[in-house]
Amino acid sequence: MVAVAFEAAVIVYLVKKIGDSDERRLTLSIMLVVGLHFVIMGLAHGPLIAALGILTAINATIGLFTKAPIRAFFLSDSLLKIAFGVWMLAFYPAYTF
Repeated sequence: MVAVAFEAAVIVYLVKKIGDSDERRLTLSIMLVVGLHFVIMGLAHGPLIAALGILTAINATIGLFTKAPIRAFFLSDSLLKIAFGVWMLAFYPAYTF
């Protein structure tokens, strides 16, 4: 519950602060918050979720500080989530705390 409440509160804040002024920054900031929410969820769901959160947060952070096309960050975010999802589906619960 803490992770979801954190995510919702920060996204509402970001939408109010950034709004429509910079869509790229808003989107990447939301991707960063989603990654951080996975890190928090890692406490309950295990190290794979935490690792996914760290990697997706790093991906979004790189996107925020570079001018690379946003599609590259969408693609890498999607591939990370698909790869970790397949890994968890195939091997869960072997990789939990």
